[in-house]
Amino acid sequence: DDRTLKRIKEGAPIVAQGSLIGRIHHLDLPFIHILTLSDARMSIDVILEESRLKGVAIGDPGAPLSSKIRLDYLERFPKALGGERAISSGVDGLYPAGLVIGEVTKAYVPENGLFQVASLRPSLSIKEIQEVSIILQPPVRPLFPQNSSLSTP
Repeated sequence: DDRTLKRIKEGAPIVAQGSLIGRIHHLDLPFIHILTLSDARMSIDVILEESRLKGVAIGDPGAPLSSKIRLDYLERFPKALGGERAISSGVDGLYPAGLVIGEVTKAYVPENGLFQVASLRPSLSIKEIQEVSIILQPPVRPLFPQNSSLSTP
């Protein structure tokens, strides 16, 4: 209905079957343009379920179809495990915590690298998606944003 359409905002997360698909990039009602997780303009704070490593998932459109998401800024140890699920951390205040992003297909430390890098296979293929949901209510923002004078050092 019209009231619901008015609540849709650019940047709102798009989900399907418990997995994050992307976010609204542009509204041109009745059309909604989205950025999918494989888009290089997408980035999201994530945590790996088993190792609890934290990193940033970034779209990697040049990657093979099986792994269109790159996971950067992972601590070197412990090593990320193949098959481990990456979920949204909720730390960025843009996406709720616990949404499935993808599964680690490989992880490595680049030569002279400070961090691990991993490839993620998205949890859902765009071809598998029949229905999506838009999260209208944004998650609660952090109490003290990083640029706030009240944040911890």
